Amino acid sequence: MTQYKDTTTNTWYCKFRYKDYKGESKQKFKRGFKTKREAKEWEINYLNENIKNMYVLDAIEEYFAYISTRLRENTIQNKKWYAKNLSLLHGLTINQVTPKIILFWQEDLSKNGKANKTINQSTNILYSVFNHNNKIYNTIYNPVKTISKLPTETKEKQVWTKEYFDKFLDYVTDPEKIIAYKILFYTGIRYGELLGLTIEDIYDTYIDINKAYNYRQKRMDKTKNQQSVRKVLIPSWLYKEIMSYIDTLYKPNKKMQLFSHPTNTWLQTNLMKICKDNNLKHIRVHDLRHSHATMLINNGIDIMIVSKRLGHKNISTTINTYAHLYETRHQEVIDFLEKL
Repeated sequence: MTQYKDTTTNTWYCKFRYKDYKGESKQKFKRGFKTKREAKEWEINYLNENIKNMYVLDAIEEYFAYISTRLRENTIQNKKWYAKNLSLLHGLTINQVTPKIILFWQEDLSKNGKANKTINQSTNILYSVFNHNNKIYNTIYNPVKTISKLPTETKEKQVWTKEYFDKFLDYVTDPEKIIAYKILFYTGIRYGELLGLTIEDIYDTYIDINKAYNYRQKRMDKTKNQQSVRKVLIPSWLYKEIMSYIDTLYKPNKKMQLFSHPTNTWLQTNLMKICKDNNLKHIRVHDLRHSHATMLINNGIDIMIVSKRLGHKNISTTINTYAHLYETRHQEVIDFLEKL
């Protein structure tokens, strides 16, 4: 709180620190307000007036400086990729960015071949920049709030059934790749989590997910979120196959990575080639995760269990991702009620 009551005069005053558009620290003091609300409104108006000359480029840099110590590096790099599309706004000051300007900017991106999904993601970055600016300078101006999202097509996720996955494995000759594909399909873990596995993470009843491999920076990193740190239960036959694979490694030790391939294309390139050469339905390596979740849901596993197993931050993520699987199951309700 930056508004205070002067008990001697029964009036309110505001006292606050802020940074001007040059980044210099300032302090402001103003007294004589009849109500706390008046003091707050004056403070907001003052701050709006004194930071309105900040350039969008400066606001973007300030935003990324703030999140640099709070988010995973992969997340930050992803945001920076979309932030590149904000370059047309760099020369404008904060107060010059109006809803109409944003619409012109979106239209320009569209004319240059950017997909609506990309434009929406870039607009989300702009929203976050203004939102951060509001929090830091105690302002309320965010023109992005009035902009509706552009329509995007929801593509149906490509998945394999167990039978199709087994058919694919018939063409895989490398034992290391076979066990890697099996772990992905039968656990639903992320590719970075797979590469982050060490021998000591393998237990007889579960795999301990506690880190991920950042193949961009070539190093171990934190998991995507706190909920991603989890124990993923595995069947006994998969544990035996993993241990048989470990026995083939040269002088294995607990700290050794299960798979020493630091690229994002190690499995994907092989998968694409096999599908193309054998006329198989093509999916991405990440779709093995979707295949796992789909297999569980279609076999009646509770959505909460699926969400925990996948390491989703919120169950709403799981529901939104796999809601389409329930659209054809309404008849099950009737069948149940008929039995009653």
